[in-house]
Amino acid sequence: FLPVIGLVTPVLTFIVSAYFYGFAFMDYAIERKRFKVRESMCYMRQNAGVVIGIGAIFALSLAIPFLRVIACSIVSMFSVVAGTVVVEEYINTGNRIKGR
Repeated sequence: FLPVIGLVTPVLTFIVSAYFYGFAFMDYAIERKRFKVRESMCYMRQNAGVVIGIGAIFALSLAIPFLRVIACSIVSMFSVVAGTVVVEEYINTGNRIKGR
């Protein structure tokens, strides 16, 4: 019911949900590299734009009215692959996480 908060809340909710979706999709590759929890969190914070980008694609696929289940199952596979590619390129270019 509050004018400014009512306009900002959907955008912030989308960004936060996209971050956590992206975090979940990229966590597979991070775990395979045997990062500690702190290193994983640090990596995700350093690359928040990429994490939100990967999660935003999945979050947008949730908005498809009748094909939601099919779209999300396909998009989730592509999101995991994209997250894995990003992590592999980051590691292979010689970038390191602080404390690693």
